[in-house]
Amino acid sequence: MRPPGGLGRSPVDRRQRHRSSSAAPHRRRNLLDVMAKCHPGDRVRLVRTTDPYTRLPVGARGTVRLIDGAGTVHIAWDDGHLLGLIPGADHFEVLLPLAQAHE
Repeated sequence: MRPPGGLGRSPVDRRQRHRSSSAAPHRRRNLLDVMAKCHPGDRVRLVRTTDPYTRLPVGARGTVRLIDGAGTVHIAWDDGHLLGLIPGADHFEVLLPLAQAHE
């Protein structure tokens, strides 16, 4: 006897697969937004973070090291921390984009 939903998959499996595939364009759009906002080498200032364990104060400054495929902005903070920020959950502002610094 086959389980409901056919092909050995339960209805829950199909919903989860659909949900994850529909989220991919949203993540891609967020990644493009982040990459348009900042680039490695840019200076940033922390406005707010949702990380309950960080000791970074609001106003901390750092330099963007890289932006990974998930859109996390990895920052080398001036005080030595290496906390990555998640756009949408954490908030930061670009102080001086690298491109403007060289003009």
